[in-house]
Amino acid sequence: FYTHQALTDLISGWVIRSTEDTVLEPSFGGCGFIRSVRDRLKAISPNASLNKVYGCDIDQNAFAHLSTVFEQLVDLDRFHDGDFLRQDYPSSWPDKFDVVLGNPPYLPYQQLEVSQRESVLSQLRDSGLDLDRRASLWAYFVGLSVLYTAGGGRNAWVLPSSFLYANYSKALRHFLSNSF
Repeated sequence: FYTHQALTDLISGWVIRSTEDTVLEPSFGGCGFIRSVRDRLKAISPNASLNKVYGCDIDQNAFAHLSTVFEQLVDLDRFHDGDFLRQDYPSSWPDKFDVVLGNPPYLPYQQLEVSQRESVLSQLRDSGLDLDRRASLWAYFVGLSVLYTAGGGRNAWVLPSSFLYANYSKALRHFLSNSF
């Protein structure tokens, strides 16, 4: 499900503070956040460049949306046709981003390949997050995004209410609290 524009505008307005911010949307889908990021940067400065905005998606339709938002062909150096969790981004990407935002996929953990899940879990464990294997896909996105956030950077997410109460979310909440 795509996020309502009023919410993407609100979140983008809060999280983006400068036209110099590097921004990552790890599952841009219908491009609601990308559109709001564009509008926020242009509100800060009408001449703002969009060359510090990056994203990933596995859905080819997302790239059609992206072309519409930017009114030009998609820059495949900055917008990766691939899975954020695989971390096979172009080498031209920054190591860290000032802003990571979005509405991650809400799929059950069974939708992840076991090898991919174990790889991400291992990386998260090495970084101090012992995420429960039963966590939904959104939790993997949020946890991994912290590792791609620059010091002093910001994350902003649309998350399910289970973030607040699910047992598998407890370690993630603690990790986020310690990271920011």
